[in-house]
Amino acid sequence: MPVALRGYFLSYINLWWILGQTWGITVIRALVVTQSEWAYHVPFALQWAFIAVILTGVVFAPDSPWWLIRQEWPEDARKSLLRLTRSGAGALSVDEIVAMMKHTNEVQKHLGNGNMTYVNCFRRRSSAWQITVGDDTGWNII
Repeated sequence: MPVALRGYFLSYINLWWILGQTWGITVIRALVVTQSEWAYHVPFALQWAFIAVILTGVVFAPDSPWWLIRQEWPEDARKSLLRLTRSGAGALSVDEIVAMMKHTNEVQKHLGNGNMTYVNCFRRRSSAWQITVGDDTGWNII
């Protein structure tokens, strides 16, 4: 996600939650007096209509430069970064950013011994993690 748009998108998360609840209540209140089977079908059908909007956005979204670097496609990552950034927007060039991303990826491979998965987030190797979780749980009980 472009850095310049992060704040807007994060704010829009709350907006869409509110609009979704408002639309849902509006549809239900409009159909509460209906005695036909459409009172049941319309709310479910309207939920599926949003998938078309989301899929349209997914189709036109650029690939993540980080994912492309991890797949060892640095030229495609460079093209994606050029698409996501403005020329002259920062002090670093796109080639420097790609080099930094490649270096970071190599460091992560080295530190993770090439075995990096989401499961590693839930392994209890760190006593600091256990202390933090234990303290938080203890304070919540009190």
